[in-house]
Amino acid sequence: MIQSIHDTGANVVLQLDFKDRAAVAPAYYALKSMTNAAGVPANEWCIYKTQATWWKTPEEFEAETWVQDAFASNISLALLPVYQPADTWKWDTMASLRAFQKTNYTISSELELRSTNGPLQAELNLVQSQQDGAAFNTAGIFFAIGDLVEPISASFYDTANNTLPADERVNGSTYGFQDNRAPVLLDSRVGNTSSDGHDYRSDFNWIMQQVFNWVIADTHRTCGIRDLKLKAKGIFRI
Repeated sequence: MIQSIHDTGANVVLQLDFKDRAAVAPAYYALKSMTNAAGVPANEWCIYKTQATWWKTPEEFEAETWVQDAFASNISLALLPVYQPADTWKWDTMASLRAFQKTNYTISSELELRSTNGPLQAELNLVQSQQDGAAFNTAGIFFAIGDLVEPISASFYDTANNTLPADERVNGSTYGFQDNRAPVLLDSRVGNTSSDGHDYRSDFNWIMQQVFNWVIADTHRTCGIRDLKLKAKGIFRI
């Protein structure tokens, strides 16, 4: 993909959504020799979206050999840390967020708030307070549209006895696939990461009411339809 961006002359920003910390450094070194058609290093227009728990402080992040290499090579990294509700019980996410707001390489934050006044609400309030001198005052969230949005032919997922479109939503909750198990409602997995037992990330209106600055979503049929509607209003971009 990176090579095709170079070859076609495309002027884009690419988000690298890392699921494994061990994959980050190899990706950096693989991209180091690549540029777009204008000669801009790939590591400057590829956003490194990582779990905040991997590097809880700027000091931990900057101690990485590959990060030191980027600094020495005058490469302007773009970091996007993702904070999960469970993080708030295990370590100081507020201190982490404040610290990364003071760096020149953190471009935004993803806060996976499940409900109003749930875990991460304080962090969202902090970002939205528009602090003077902060490198960023924006936050995004994942739109959990669900996996049962259209019939699929893949055999490695157990769709159980769900029928579509009748079972796309149950009491406002959507279904998510599991490995070697039938799909389950997101509400059944939310636990105490929500203030009232409901995962509101399935409700786009709720997301808009929280005034998130950007939204990320998987590419599904219903998401695509909503995307077209939002783009028509000038408030959504891919």
